[in-house]
Amino acid sequence: MNENSERSRQAAILFAAIIGGIFLTALLFLLVYEIRGVLPPFIYAFIIVYLLRPLVSFFVSKNIPRIVAVSLVYLLVLLVMTVIFVFLLPLVIVQVKELVSHFPEYLKAGLGYFSQARIAFYKIDLPKGVEPILTEIGVRARAQAYHVFSGLPETTAGVFGGLLNLILAPIIAFYVLKDLPVMKETVIGLFPPRYREEIFHVLKEIDFAVGGFLRGQILVSLVVGTTIGVFLLAFGVNFAILLGMLAGILNIIPYFGPVFGGGVAAIIALFQSPRLALIVVIGMIVIQQIDSAIISPIIMRHAVNLHPVVVILALLIGGTLFGFLGLLIAIPIAAVAKALLLHYVYSQPVELTDEA
Repeated sequence: MNENSERSRQAAILFAAIIGGIFLTALLFLLVYEIRGVLPPFIYAFIIVYLLRPLVSFFVSKNIPRIVAVSLVYLLVLLVMTVIFVFLLPLVIVQVKELVSHFPEYLKAGLGYFSQARIAFYKIDLPKGVEPILTEIGVRARAQAYHVFSGLPETTAGVFGGLLNLILAPIIAFYVLKDLPVMKETVIGLFPPRYREEIFHVLKEIDFAVGGFLRGQILVSLVVGTTIGVFLLAFGVNFAILLGMLAGILNIIPYFGPVFGGGVAAIIALFQSPRLALIVVIGMIVIQQIDSAIISPIIMRHAVNLHPVVVILALLIGGTLFGFLGLLIAIPIAAVAKALLLHYVYSQPVELTDEA
């Protein structure tokens, strides 16, 4: 009887934890949605903090004052960005100009491919009732494509949040990095003493989950983007550097990003030759498989793993509610939810090997 009661109690706790987690997640999404207009600079600052904090911690461990350590890290980042701008930016600008100048040719070639495909399509004897359905699908696809392209300026403005957000983010990140230990103590000090140890551990788990994902995913994207750029350059694909950068940026978004990046590269290669497009498709698939089997497991071993279904669901919800910005924050929020679930339901915190 006692064993049955214990099982019932554990089942009730599990059910309550799941319902509570769903409720808190929905509440968090609602709150974020209501204040979404002011979030971009803080989200960018949040990402900067997680990327630069290991370097700051390294300098602090060498008995360098924290304010000096943060300043040194910012100087190093500025130096790296200067080198990138001096050597890489001119190449990117040249390729962007070439892409713009060749765009009418690509558009004409694309319409030619479409016309040929349409002629071949109408030569096929289709079952009765299929042709109207496919025609309707084509109409909707063109309308959706027009909607996407017409909204690109607005989407771009929403992603970058304007020049002010890009200026504010590093400033906010600087002060957060400088005062991070004080901020941690202040947050923990808001709770009663008997709960502080548990709160500290929960915050550490959240920090581990988010930091592991952000740093790992950006490093993976850097490796994959560089690999794709070198691959495209080796096979003579036009705008190889630009396409490699695009693939690396989009790789930050799991599943959907690599598909879109690979599709753009394949389309550009198709305008050169169908054979080259086939090579690009095969190469992109091979690189993504190497990423899934080798690169990501090695780099992301300190991250809280999420099931693919959870990742896709989080991306769909985040993208639907907040657009591109939602795609960026969906996975960290899901990782936090999983870390909390593991802590409160199983009372078995995630093994922490990342730095605090």
